[in-house]
Amino acid sequence: MDSEDAEDFRQFTAARSAALLRTAYLLTGDRGHAEDLVQNALTKAYRHWGKVRRSGVPEAYVRRILVNERNSRWRRERSRALEVIGDVPDRPEGDEAQAYADRDRYGRRCRRCRRAPAPCWCCATGRTSPRRRPPTCSAAPSEP
Repeated sequence: MDSEDAEDFRQFTAARSAALLRTAYLLTGDRGHAEDLVQNALTKAYRHWGKVRRSGVPEAYVRRILVNERNSRWRRERSRALEVIGDVPDRPEGDEAQAYADRDRYGRRCRRCRRAPAPCWCCATGRTSPRRRPPTCSAAPSEP
């Protein structure tokens, strides 16, 4: 890059960096990340400033770099967030197995009251038989 291009880039950066920072903030939602994004985009634009300037609309070109950088960062973060597990067990183990067993047991005990969102205390604890449930029980038989 010659001195004329370098001066042109400095002028562009001084004039448009605030607007680019606002755009980056809208993309990231965090000022620190936005500043990093602008810095990366301007670094890429500097390396190819001749091409950017010849485009006729250097600000639009740099904004496109901002968006592409943000998308790339999002993809990298997303791929890191996915947890890869080794072998998936065929059957639940430990606490999960007990939770499934409890859910099945509660479901069987409360089938009489299908409108109940959750098992009542009597059904969940098994403290009374279905025939001797107190009248406050959601699964208690209705009086004729």
